[in-house]
Amino acid sequence: MSAERLAGTIGAVVDERAADSESRPFITCADATVSYGDFAERVWRLTGALAELGVRPGDKLCLFLPNGLPFALTMFAAARLGMPFVPAHAQFTAREVRYVLQHADVVIVVVDAERLPLVQEIRDECPLLRHVVVVGGSGGASVTAFDDLIRAPARPDVRADVAPGDPAGILYTSGTTGPPKGAVLTHHGYLLNATAFAERTALSGDDVLFCVLPLAHLNAQRSSLLPAAFTQARLILAERFSAGGFWPSVRAHDVTFFSVMPTVISILLQQPPSPEDQDHHVRLCVTPITRPLLDAFEARFGIPVVNTYGLTEGMLNVMNFTDAARRRPGAIGKPLLPEMHRVRIVDEQDRDVPTGTAGEIVLQSPAVMSGYYKDVDATARAMRGGWLHTGDLGHLDDEGFLHFVGRKKEMIRRGGENIAPSEIESVLATHPGVREAVVVGVPDALREEEVKACVVLADGEDVKSVPPAVLLDHCAARLAAFKVPRYVEYRREFPRTPTLRVQRHKLTGLPSDDGASVFDRVTGQWRTGHEENG
Repeated sequence: MSAERLAGTIGAVVDERAADSESRPFITCADATVSYGDFAERVWRLTGALAELGVRPGDKLCLFLPNGLPFALTMFAAARLGMPFVPAHAQFTAREVRYVLQHADVVIVVVDAERLPLVQEIRDECPLLRHVVVVGGSGGASVTAFDDLIRAPARPDVRADVAPGDPAGILYTSGTTGPPKGAVLTHHGYLLNATAFAERTALSGDDVLFCVLPLAHLNAQRSSLLPAAFTQARLILAERFSAGGFWPSVRAHDVTFFSVMPTVISILLQQPPSPEDQDHHVRLCVTPITRPLLDAFEARFGIPVVNTYGLTEGMLNVMNFTDAARRRPGAIGKPLLPEMHRVRIVDEQDRDVPTGTAGEIVLQSPAVMSGYYKDVDATARAMRGGWLHTGDLGHLDDEGFLHFVGRKKEMIRRGGENIAPSEIESVLATHPGVREAVVVGVPDALREEEVKACVVLADGEDVKSVPPAVLLDHCAARLAAFKVPRYVEYRREFPRTPTLRVQRHKLTGLPSDDGASVFDRVTGQWRTGHEENG
């Protein structure tokens, strides 16, 4: 097989860097550093071993792992074999992982020892799942050890006939209605974004990138891992964000760049000021951020901040510029690759609105998802007229800069995580003491939004028989930690329109507009004197 079979794909990057950057450091994680050559060698070993298991191009591989070298190695190995990688958030419960494994038709899952019991619990319910590979554990009759695969002979010749337009990954993103949907993203889309992002941010082999976001999310893949690989840069990969460890890591590794979510910015600003606040070599930070946060961060830490906007389905970002002369403070920016990446603002009939007028942001580019996996109807709705409808509101100014206005969707945005109210509502509805539940986001200075569950209890129940702790434990057993509500509000009924639709906007206060009582999980206190809900 020739190297041309991987040209224009994620898998080709491994061979390119092994040829031109063999001794350069690539990834530092858990105090260990691997060079581009070492990384390629391990990918080639893993690729050959996976092929020996009998997996084929088109088979789906689930990554149920925290940040670490095994995640990156497996992602590139899957890409070389033409196997779409399907990340599952490391905080997922068995119920959530089961959905991804079943819906994505996953054939092989790579999981760490800590999460292996969750996979074993639901394995029999996933008929297509043939292989379970465990990182940090030993193999057995039904489990293959990752360490055994990585010790196999290196096989750089093992590669599938992968085309740029083929699926590279299926990333599940919460929808406002129904279960999560799997956005199918192509190799071409990944490469377009990585190269354009690197160009807009002027990344080079002299840069040291710091990634504290989950590799299971597109942000970390497209704004850290792949741009580093494309520019021969070094990547410092943290297992997770740590407020206390962030700046020591930045200084210890001479970090020059990081892309984070605004929650990270907020947390860093809340730390006590230090004489070392500007003792670093960071030249740029990229984050979707409000103007007050941006100004405060730049002033305190002396780091230029570039605003950005993007979503999983759209792949390519809209970004501001790094040079002050072209940057427009307060705006998000302009599209990456504007010659092929178009942004419009439209009304309810998909007609363009005048400059400065708010409407829905719609996108069009070769990097946009090819569709939602096994969901033709949802794909048609999202891509009507050939444009990706984001469900977000914005406007374009007289120079073509995009400004963000708000979300048309009911999605909750908590600490960089997209949370579908319907998923939490369906979990609450399974509790026998709950008659009806509505979940909304409430503004929060630290995490953008917090999750608030509003419940009407079943007849004969009250706050004593179904206290907040019971409902929160019910959620915690079935949802990732970041989806568990912070607030619980007990109500006799919900405000409704004449057509009986719940008026969600009236529920977003603490307490709601009509003063219903609210329990705060974090403080353990009621916001008002609570009333029994009977």
